[in-house]
Amino acid sequence: MNKTKTCTRLSALFAVLLAIMIAVPAILQSGADAAVNKKQPTKATLTSAKATSYNKVSLKWKKSKNITSYAVYYKASNSKKWVKITNVSSKKTGYTHKSSKKYPLKQGKTYQYRIRGYNKKAKGRKKWGKYSSVKKVKIPKKSAAKPTEAPKPIVTPNPTATPKPTAVPKPTAAPKPTVTPIPKPTAIPKPTTIPKPTAIPKPTEAPKPTAAPQPTKAPRPTATPKPTATPRPTATPAPTATPKPVKVSSITLNQTSLTMTSKGQTASLTATVNPGNAANKSITWSSSNSSVTTVSANGTVTAVANGTADITATAADGSGVSAKCSVTVRVPNNIKTMTLTGGKSTSCYLAPEDVSSNTDLTKVTMEITGDKSLIVIAGQGYDKGSWCAYIDFTAARAGNLIITAKYNGKILKQWNITITSDWQEYLGYYSWRKSVENQIWTNDMELKDKLDAAQNYIKTHFKYKNGAPQYVYAYAEGIADCFTASHFFGDFAKDAGAQVKYVSSHTGNMYDYIAHAVSDGGHVFNRVLLDGQWVNYDAQPPLS
Repeated sequence: MNKTKTCTRLSALFAVLLAIMIAVPAILQSGADAAVNKKQPTKATLTSAKATSYNKVSLKWKKSKNITSYAVYYKASNSKKWVKITNVSSKKTGYTHKSSKKYPLKQGKTYQYRIRGYNKKAKGRKKWGKYSSVKKVKIPKKSAAKPTEAPKPIVTPNPTATPKPTAVPKPTAAPKPTVTPIPKPTAIPKPTTIPKPTAIPKPTEAPKPTAAPQPTKAPRPTATPKPTATPRPTATPAPTATPKPVKVSSITLNQTSLTMTSKGQTASLTATVNPGNAANKSITWSSSNSSVTTVSANGTVTAVANGTADITATAADGSGVSAKCSVTVRVPNNIKTMTLTGGKSTSCYLAPEDVSSNTDLTKVTMEITGDKSLIVIAGQGYDKGSWCAYIDFTAARAGNLIITAKYNGKILKQWNITITSDWQEYLGYYSWRKSVENQIWTNDMELKDKLDAAQNYIKTHFKYKNGAPQYVYAYAEGIADCFTASHFFGDFAKDAGAQVKYVSSHTGNMYDYIAHAVSDGGHVFNRVLLDGQWVNYDAQPPLS
């Protein structure tokens, strides 16, 4: 009985231990997952890169924080373009690059490697950490295999010499036949000469007869005179020929080449006919490829899709004269569509891998087409931390707009944005702000007076609270810290038409957007340009 109880207790204890062993890894994993927050990954540290053979490179790195994976990049030393090889789990601190058709390693060539962390839980450009330092690796050449030494032939003992056969006697030469000489034929004797015949005597000439007397000539009759010629009638003059109509000799177009960059874009072509007195100056228009461009009867060209086509103007008088305009349609295929609800924050950005190596991302501009009040911009420009050109914003009102990334006038990327609903909290804040301005401002007030009134209102109508909520909520609660107060004052100043900046007391740097000043840390306040001078405005409520 006691043994049975003991076995039962041991079985129960074993089951508990087994459950703990199964649960602990799951708990540790959930803790690891929780450790990855929405912050930007720390800078990656690539510790080594070594070629382990002629077609393999081994990489080692230190573990980064706030990441879900690593991105591995490489390029040949003489190349400007970095190539992303793979993504590696955040649990690993190494990777072996094996040469492949897509990511080759050439013997004797030097390559560069770098990595950076990625956090899928972060938003926008904060998903990417900074690149690691670059490591160079020279790929060794494959050593040639030594040829296998051929085996030496086995020496076979010489066989006993076979006795040479007795030489066969050569046959006696056959005697040459005796040549019997052919006798020469006897000469044929010449024939005897035939004697000439005796000459025949000529006959005696007969006497010539006496000439007979000629008869007397009869007199010739007198010639009858010719009748007088009847005069011919005067010829009727030929009718004058009708001149042929003048044909077209040449056609000149106002453009001989044309580039179009958007679907549906139009351009007008005009044709000049020569000579000016051509009887028929009518023109017919045609496109060599209507799937690329079409043309109307009056010469209006419309872009349809990417490609090339010739637009031809032909004379309608049958002369066969024509002129051409070469059209190229280049519609960018890097267009992204985004759909947002009100209050949703996002980023449009270009990373180094999104553009060619000769693109200077610090000079990329983000242009907004449409109603700018549909979004609230939190920041834009060039981010040195992530090496990106970007614009961060929050959807505020329902509507449509376009954001275009341009470099030297060329479109690099375009975002077509649709906002499906209003951000109600922001609209409430906007309405409150406008009502306050109607209370504290008058039409005859100077800019400085309006700014002073706005600063005084914030200081007297709000209580200081460290860690106050976002401005769209704080205004309704009547509390503010330096960040919230600077946001309030900055919007009031912009409504008044002032140029305003945001400043951190730690760095003293001035920024166009409050998020940049907040990232510098310390106390945040405003500066406004008045009469060519930057004037400080600090609207933080007094500490209680």
